[in-house]
Amino acid sequence: MDILEIVGNAAEPVRNGEIASQLGVSPATANNLIRTLYARGYLNQHRGGRYTLGMQTFILGNNADVWSELRTASLEPLQKLSQAIQVTCFLGVFHQNQVIAVNVIESRNPISISIRQRWLDQYHSTAAGKVLLSALPEAELESFLEKMPLRKLTERTICDPEQLKEDLSEVRQLGYSVVRDESVFGISSLGIPVRSHEGVTIAALSSAFSSYFLNDKYLLEQLALLQKARTEIEMRLLG
Repeated sequence: MDILEIVGNAAEPVRNGEIASQLGVSPATANNLIRTLYARGYLNQHRGGRYTLGMQTFILGNNADVWSELRTASLEPLQKLSQAIQVTCFLGVFHQNQVIAVNVIESRNPISISIRQRWLDQYHSTAAGKVLLSALPEAELESFLEKMPLRKLTERTICDPEQLKEDLSEVRQLGYSVVRDESVFGISSLGIPVRSHEGVTIAALSSAFSSYFLNDKYLLEQLALLQKARTEIEMRLLG
């Protein structure tokens, strides 16, 4: 499992020696494990003995997609939203204390956000993360903040649990979250909740853009477009 996570999280194909080093085992031991995964289709081997994830990981991951309905319902509205506002848009869910993007539509704007899911622990510093945290029951939120670290990413990142709780309270009151330079300096994000027909928050719809553009007019324009996309997603979920 460690090997799969090392290879899956790498930005480029990984060598046997790099895997062995990260595992803290000998190259021979790592090679035996890697060859087994390769033989079973969990790894692909490229020139120079470098490895990437294999087709079997895709098959299993696809079978485990518990958000397929949400993914399908949100794809077209997200595409239209990204085209309308020319920024990266995504739909995020909260799963096992991580923010996971169910759908991501990358902007063609010169200033764009990487679609690789490197924000899994940025629940406290992104608009989507704050929307999802603000929807947790109070006891669950307290438990979460007691055990999960609030990593400092920029000078503006909120790392104090009490201050974060105040921020989340404001998100509940406003019905949206706007974050400036808390995850990446120069990048802001706007997020709103997507709810089930029972009124339960099941996801966060979010856009990410250059902080240069963030002002009241731009915020209201984006918020209106996000709300329109949310309505379409929620209607599609109703069937």
